[in-house]
Amino acid sequence: MRIPDLDQVFEIWLTPGGGVSPEEAIEEGLRREVREETGLVGFEIGPQVWRREHEFDLDGRRILQREAYFLVPVAEFTPEIRANPEDHEQGATVGWRWWSPEEIAASDDLFAPHRLGELLIDLLDKGPPPEPIDSGV
Repeated sequence: MRIPDLDQVFEIWLTPGGGVSPEEAIEEGLRREVREETGLVGFEIGPQVWRREHEFDLDGRRILQREAYFLVPVAEFTPEIRANPEDHEQGATVGWRWWSPEEIAASDDLFAPHRLGELLIDLLDKGPPPEPIDSGV
């Protein structure tokens, strides 16, 4: 999914994801976010493969964001943002694309995490790590 950065004028490609509420288990939040942002339901959740922690400013507040990336193998499908109840997220999404890891690694576009292509190539080559690895910025 490609969205414009909220505080600056540039575009960034992101994996599906979002916040998990305190009463929500991480698997529940993952299923909800994937459904909201792609329309996909009925998928298996694999192991957590990466983690990431970073800070940024949003609406005058400093945000510490902790991310967990899980392996979710699926067949190619056409994402549907209409499943997302948040109008601001629907309006912020400007594109979808299926990428190969090599295309991501060779692209000049901005991705989060920044080394997503390299991480995916390593994941496909070696399989899931025994413990989640730090994906970096």
